[in-house]
Amino acid sequence: MSKLNLETRILEDSEYPLWDDLVDSSPQGTIFHTSDWLGICRDIFEKEPIIFGCFSDDELIGGCSLFVHKFKGILKVASSTCEMTPYGGFVLRSSKSTKIRKIEQNYFLCINNLIKLIKYEKYSAINIIESPDLLDVRPFTGNKWRSRVLYTYYLDLNNDALDNSLGGIKREVKCAEKLGITLENIRNAKIHNALFEKIFERQNIQPPANITFFKKVIELLNRKKIGDMWIAKNQSDEIVASRIWLWDNKRAYAWSAASDPNFRSSGANVFLFYNILQELSHRNIKEINIMHGNTPRLIQFATKFNPKLIPYYGLDKNSFIVDLALGIRRRL
Repeated sequence: MSKLNLETRILEDSEYPLWDDLVDSSPQGTIFHTSDWLGICRDIFEKEPIIFGCFSDDELIGGCSLFVHKFKGILKVASSTCEMTPYGGFVLRSSKSTKIRKIEQNYFLCINNLIKLIKYEKYSAINIIESPDLLDVRPFTGNKWRSRVLYTYYLDLNNDALDNSLGGIKREVKCAEKLGITLENIRNAKIHNALFEKIFERQNIQPPANITFFKKVIELLNRKKIGDMWIAKNQSDEIVASRIWLWDNKRAYAWSAASDPNFRSSGANVFLFYNILQELSHRNIKEINIMHGNTPRLIQFATKFNPKLIPYYGLDKNSFIVDLALGIRRRL
């Protein structure tokens, strides 16, 4: 485009279908950007979602999803993520141009206009975790945002790639089979939540989500066909592991895993994960996001599957007062 004539504004609820269409078509769009997902998080975690939109000739070409809440009841803060929500933030329409200069000009122009609109809201602090497909953070660093690199793992579910990457895993799967571990496809929030709570009880930590949240997620995946749940059982018919996976039109996400710590040595987790990969491959899903790139304990599990390491970005912008307070705190 020559010079874009842009308009930026906060979207009304009636414009959310436009946003969902953009999320669906944008390389950066994920299930966690969709208005359905934002609505579940609003209802459960009491954080108000706001979607900033950038229009060109009445067409929504870019936007940013944020959750807004009051920190300590005083500071107005915004984040692209909340509990159980790994990504959010900026999405942009794919460029129709093949010229790098024009692609980058339009990209910078759209994001700079959105940043300017967000600035008017006067948030005390903003934290954005972008999806791995937002590759260029120069518009943010140019506006004095801080950036940091995070990591996840992608796994190609092409049949040949899958077979070549899982040689060592198959031995663990056979061991689990000998112990009588079996797989079942079932969507049951109560089962998943019970195992989920056990993980955090062991660490004496409050779980980040409850059964009401998992019920709403399962209702969404039933309605939109964007996910599934599987469990692993032992010979005594005890449920020892559970996984809920979600997907969009780009890839699947190994979203929520839960297990009984008393059966950790059974191999049920590896058995369950491996069989889900096979199932998703048969469902014609091409790629998965393992989502375990930043926690050492989980990295050890993820790398068993020989995935590809993928970087993505966290972005932060604080008010002068917040930066000053954080600086004083660090010195003390």
